Amino acid sequence: MSFGFVLRYSQARIGAQAVAYRSLRSISSASAKFEEEVTTRIKDITDPATDKSIASIGILQGIKVKDNAIRVALDFFVPGYPYQKQIETAIRKNLEDVTWSKGLTIQVEEPKKFANLNTVAISQTTLTNVGHIIGVSSCKGGVGKSTVAANLAISLSRMGLRVGLLDADVYGPSLPILLPELSPVVQRSPTNPKNVLPLRAAHCPDLKMLSFGHVNPKSGAPGSGGKAAAVVRGPIATRILNQLLLATEWGDLDYLVVDMPPGTGDIQLTLSQSACISGAVIVTTPHTLSLVDAAKGVAMFEELKVPTLAVVENMSYFVGDDGKRYFPFGRGGRENLLRGCGILQGHSSSSSGSSLSAATAGSSGGCGGVPAPHEDTDAC
Repeated sequence: MSFGFVLRYSQARIGAQAVAYRSLRSISSASAKFEEEVTTRIKDITDPATDKSIASIGILQGIKVKDNAIRVALDFFVPGYPYQKQIETAIRKNLEDVTWSKGLTIQVEEPKKFANLNTVAISQTTLTNVGHIIGVSSCKGGVGKSTVAANLAISLSRMGLRVGLLDADVYGPSLPILLPELSPVVQRSPTNPKNVLPLRAAHCPDLKMLSFGHVNPKSGAPGSGGKAAAVVRGPIATRILNQLLLATEWGDLDYLVVDMPPGTGDIQLTLSQSACISGAVIVTTPHTLSLVDAAKGVAMFEELKVPTLAVVENMSYFVGDDGKRYFPFGRGGRENLLRGCGILQGHSSSSSGSSLSAATAGSSGGCGGVPAPHEDTDAC
């Protein structure tokens, strides 16, 4: 092989590489231009939950254009995000008239488990596969907290999510009345005799649940079974809660909804220290006394580094026979609480009358063992 041939071969190869490099630069430049156009079209789409753009709050994770095919990566952070379809539809609509596009793929990231830095790490296997724990709380009793917790769990389950419901109110368990079970007998785990299996709700077999009211009255624990008073001191109540929470094989869950007892005492602290609570839902009424205590609940969770996700104002109004709304406990308290605590979400529900809401159906159907979402599809 002559030196001249090698030289000509090398020059030809260098030339071909240069052409390929220029071609790649051209493709890369075009892709970058296309990606910029896509970004401009969708970055300002508003998330209805926060009223902020999907780019500013991190839902929009990335945009990639390859061979004129668009791939949009989204992260909604939690399973079952209620506005996911609405946001995806808006993206498709904003990109439907892109002339150069050869297709659109929307990739949704797998939700990550929440890690609360203020709590101990979960080493117990019963909670290992639980994605998020939501505490439903109120500092004053009788405001409809248990009804809201049951309806929330049922509604999440109806969305196709894997949901569990724990009644953590040792002193006044109400879950057995709100949601009758398929089988009233709590069974031992076949794989670990120290653990028990959760019960299944009669009207929602996919929902796992457990309450101190489900425990065998012959177990020896005062108040077990829900038919007698739970006359126990704080340390005993804490031990019972830990057994219900950590000795129940919940399995794979997207959400575990916990119906917490009223107040800011031992059980609330124990739950926050034994499990990584993703967030809290505060239930109140418009009455001043209830709102004052609700603010204390928000402050408690803030101190425990648990974000308050929403405030539900129950018994907000009733609709009279004349079709008008009446506010027997006043109005405007929830809005003041939301502004004062910097909470984004709030919900008001009627207490009686001709309009069916979560609270109304929960009051009438809950006492009969039929949760609101099974009486009316629009209730929640």
